[in-house]
Amino acid sequence: MTKGDTFYSKIFKLVLPIVIQNLLSAAVSSADVIMLNYVGQSSISAVSLAAQYASVLFMVFYGLGTGATMLCAQYYGKGDMQAVVEGIALRFSLAISLVFAGAAMFVPEWMMRIFTNDGELIAIGTSYLRCMSVCYLCWGITEVYLAVLRSIGRVMISTMMNVLAFSLNIFLNAVFIFGLFDAPKLGAMGVAIATSASRLVQLLACFVVSCLSKDIKLDFKYLFVKNKMLFADFVRLS
Repeated sequence: MTKGDTFYSKIFKLVLPIVIQNLLSAAVSSADVIMLNYVGQSSISAVSLAAQYASVLFMVFYGLGTGATMLCAQYYGKGDMQAVVEGIALRFSLAISLVFAGAAMFVPEWMMRIFTNDGELIAIGTSYLRCMSVCYLCWGITEVYLAVLRSIGRVMISTMMNVLAFSLNIFLNAVFIFGLFDAPKLGAMGVAIATSASRLVQLLACFVVSCLSKDIKLDFKYLFVKNKMLFADFVRLS
């Protein structure tokens, strides 16, 4: 095998899991709408509207993750620890996710009225968004940590995390939509509970990986580490 073939082989092994991971991140939200086909048109419409906020968060976290990945890879390649980068990314992601989570918890009706004036859709979307507030908060933390893992080549770990979240989300969707194992049929609220539960489990898995890792930690004390020059670079790259 030539050096060129070896290079492309390594790139493929890095890129494929990242592509799968990004697809699964988007698929977690899409799966909710698909499963709601078995509930009713109103639920599908309400969740589709409410899911627009998840789409916005996905784009924001993708940008933050890209900036964190580029800077972390650079510092890791030089043998420096990337705790400062992780702290800056967490600062942004937590601030944004707290805003969305707070709005979803306390003013979900207002969030739905941006898209529709239909009372039924607002009622369904309100219960959905209130349950999704937990998901938004967990998502803001996990996406940064998974981006840091990707930056040092541990793409399979981050991919497996998203596989875990996606699989659990599909399973819990089925449980709460069809009432499996004597569970109540909760409709749109059940889908939100399933999504939030899967994100919470994913966050707990990140903490487990962090505890087992010798160098890449998910530590909130990184939030208070400051570096003005690195902060400027992160904003520019994100």
